[in-house]
Amino acid sequence: MAKTTVDSSVMNVPSPPISANAPVIVPPAETPHTESVAPVQSVSAPIFEPSKDLLNYGQTDLTGRHDNPSATMGPTMTELPMGNVDNTHDVGLQALYDTIRSKALDDKLQGILVANLFQDGGVALGADGQFHLYADAVVQAGDRGIQFLNATMLNGQPDTLNYQRTTLTFNQALPSDYTLATRTAFLSDGRTAPAYWATDVENIRSNTVDSLTVLASNGNPVFQPTLNRYQTIFQNETAMLSNSTADTTLYVRNGSNTTYLGDVAPTVEIINNGGANTTVRNTYANGLVVERNVAYVDDQGQTASPDTLLAAGSGARDYLSGLFVQDTLSSNMFAKGPITTFGTAQSRLLAGLDAIVNKQDAADVLGGGSVPGAPDGLIH
Repeated sequence: MAKTTVDSSVMNVPSPPISANAPVIVPPAETPHTESVAPVQSVSAPIFEPSKDLLNYGQTDLTGRHDNPSATMGPTMTELPMGNVDNTHDVGLQALYDTIRSKALDDKLQGILVANLFQDGGVALGADGQFHLYADAVVQAGDRGIQFLNATMLNGQPDTLNYQRTTLTFNQALPSDYTLATRTAFLSDGRTAPAYWATDVENIRSNTVDSLTVLASNGNPVFQPTLNRYQTIFQNETAMLSNSTADTTLYVRNGSNTTYLGDVAPTVEIINNGGANTTVRNTYANGLVVERNVAYVDDQGQTASPDTLLAAGSGARDYLSGLFVQDTLSSNMFAKGPITTFGTAQSRLLAGLDAIVNKQDAADVLGGGSVPGAPDGLIH
């Protein structure tokens, strides 16, 4: 396993003092990538009836792929842990929702089962060789907001319920095709300044005992010469880890000043585990460790790579959007264990959670690069 230690005296993005209304500096224009994006239509949300909606949701055909943004189900598995495909799907989603309800998380995760912008759910094999029940949703939150929701647990193990709720607020009202905004939430497509970017982010992940909460505000696009594109820089950002007994603030950024746990920036390791499977690890001065592993896998649980892209014979971003993502957050501070988000790559791209703007970004991830996107509580 290759391991590289990176100097972490600065955050993953620079922190120059920028006014929330500061003008952006526009470099010489360059023709941006023109990779096509399938339009996504908003659907009005019906009145939520848990048993009825879940029954209908569970009976949807499981054979569709994730190529269509309006698809609601996952791909066919060649091997499933129980019964036939339809029965496994119905029972799995019922078990997942029952677990959400039993832990009184209905209000936080209701959007998973209410039709809005995008829904997906089913059973799939993860990079860890285990079957995961999952439900994804992308929900509009006001005229300027998008919320990504995910709930997942291991098959037959309700105590493994994990969830994620990430809300992005944009600089202006969303267009009818909201992906025009979410696609450039954190990175521009080339040297042209984006019309839409995220100004505020609330990113919450939990295993129902432990949690990581990241709050970011006053975001503005800033041209980064090393990237040759604009990147959203947040003037204010805080990350907090919590377990059953304590809350620990990892870092606080206010303008150009960032303070860290122990008053020293953590050491940073970027570890590629082969293909689209990468770990970012932060180690603080007091010994606290936080790491995030992101793996893109196909419907057989196999890690994606440039070789699997070549075999698929499709564009890198289109190929990536048809995969599953197992996103695992670990820390020696957690009382219960890791926090996992498992679901479709497509839902993350539609919501803007992952900043994979064009085919080159996708190729970089497939080659082992860390996934850029919403503030995740780690220094990169």
